[in-house]
Order: sequence, then C-alpha cells, then structure tokens
Amino acid sequence: MRCPSSSGWAKRELTGIALSAGTATVTVTGGSGNLVADQFSLVGQGGADPGSATRYEAEGSGATCTGAIDGNHSGYSGTGFCNGDNTDSAYAEFTVQATAAGTATLNLRYANGGTTGRPGDLIVNGTRVETTPFGSTGAWNTWTTRTVTVQLRAGANTVRWDPTTANGLPNIDYLDVAQASG
Repeated sequence: MRCPSSSGWAKRELTGIALSAGTATVTVTGGSGNLVADQFSLVGQGGADPGSATRYEAEGSGATCTGAIDGNHSGYSGTGFCNGDNTDSAYAEFTVQATAAGTATLNLRYANGGTTGRPGDLIVNGTRVETTPFGSTGAWNTWTTRTVTVQLRAGANTVRWDPTTANGLPNIDYLDVAQASG
C-alpha cells in the first residue's frame, strides 16, 4: 500500500489480508521520503479463535447506531464512529459471534469531549448487566477504552448500551470481544 503525502496525520488501512496461523511479519518502509507513524494495529475481523479479540466497528455490518456515523473527530478506527443522539432513548448495539458459551471480555473504545459522564446500561441478550461509566476523555478526538467482562452464549449475541441520561452516550468507535480460552 502506498501512502500519499499529507501535511498532517492521515489514517491508512489495508483490509482483507488473509493470515495463516502462527507468526506474521509486517514490514513498513518509508521509501525515498520520510515516514512518521504513531500507531500500528493488526486486528482480526469476524470469527476469531477463543482468546483473541474480534473487532466490531460501530459503523460496520451488525452494528446499530441511533444517531449518525460521523468522521469529524480524528483518531477513530475504521471509516467512522457512532455519534449517538443526545437523548436517553438512543443506543449503540452490536451483534457479536461467540464460538462457545462462556466468559468474554468486552473492550469498548469511546470518546467523550463533554465535561460530564455519559453512562450507559450494558444489556447483553436482553438482560441488563451493569451501568458502564463513560467519563470525560477531555476532547472528542481523545479515545479511551472501557473494559467489561460478560457471559455470552454460543452463536449470535446482542450487546447494547442504552444511555441513562438525556446527554446520550459518548462517541463509540468499536467493540473488541475476546472470549476466554478453554
């Protein structure tokens, strides 16, 4: 993949690369110019093995955003993020796949540039699990991750956050799901 010149930070993604089990080497070169990078990520998409994380983008297939998919705040993954409506009836929902029933770690990446928290009830397969606090991150382009452990059933699962205040949820970037291994 060739990265064109830019005067500021630019995100580049290369998708659809099949990797076999084992070790993979990724090489990035600067060619004849200078290349400055601040982050590299290798992320599995869909049906990952237990113990590894599967990423579900908020703008991707199987995700629902009550609001808009935006790209106006830098630093997000994928092609955008869920900017939910500022109401307690908005929500962000993901359909996630589990290879087997059991414990899973959810890592939800979010940004909250407001001065107050934007908590949300976490509902898994129709059952409220907890109220997740989403404190201020200081800016709408400052992303952080909230980690929660839940029980999933084998197959499709619905993971949803419902805001508990009229401010709505923070901006939601993605959900990484890692099933506990055997």
